[in-house]
Amino acid sequence: MPDGKKLISGSWDGTVRVWDVETGKADPILESHKSKIYSVAVSRDGKRAASGGGNGEVYLWDLESNSELAHLEGHDEETEVNGIAYTPDGKKVITGSADGEIRIWEVPSGRTWARLRA
Repeated sequence: MPDGKKLISGSWDGTVRVWDVETGKADPILESHKSKIYSVAVSRDGKRAASGGGNGEVYLWDLESNSELAHLEGHDEETEVNGIAYTPDGKKVITGSADGEIRIWEVPSGRTWARLRA
């Protein structure tokens, strides 16, 4: 996280955890994924996170309210999203999947802005 006081992780149990560096405790634990999480990214301002998992799942999270903003659908359900990043302005999320696609999504609407295929 930008302030260096917290870390974020994605787990194979399908949870996104925000860790307090000083205490070593995870709070909150964000749950929506139905499969393993392969990638996590935090926006530059530290207010939002994105996570990519198996089954083509992509979720956007509001880290201020600890709630799900959006579930993005578009990657092949049989593949994992193994790369994810925010653009510097925080207005888009870029995902890469084993389905051979790179997608650029608008935040927070979740609309696919661009789709690139290898």
